[in-house]
Amino acid sequence: MRASKLIFLRRYAAKLTYELELHAGRRPLEEMPELYAGLLGNAVGVEWPAVTYISDVDDGYYVANYLRAWAFEASLRRILRERFGQEWFARPAAGDFLRSIWREGQRLTADELLADLDEGPLDFSIMAEEV
Repeated sequence: MRASKLIFLRRYAAKLTYELELHAGRRPLEEMPELYAGLLGNAVGVEWPAVTYISDVDDGYYVANYLRAWAFEASLRRILRERFGQEWFARPAAGDFLRSIWREGQRLTADELLADLDEGPLDFSIMAEEV
């Protein structure tokens, strides 16, 4: 499971790097297929097809939302372990805690939610430590 997550994280980090370059407009479009294939291939350790250099681009840097969501997930899991123990998933109080968080829906950003929990801002190093 960790290996799969690591591959996804590496792919999405490379994809974000690519999308930032693509939208910056500093390079000719003809260079983009090779850049895309190189970044993603190096990130995941296999040859990546250049042909998907446009079709693999999501609107509005959506890839960053995935990375932030995974970082939040890792932070929340750490909070659950600290507050309710390693077997937090078996504790009714942890369920109550999660329901109180999800009751807000998507009103709060990850940073705002963490601040409400008396935690610091979103910390990507917590996610990196997991893998």
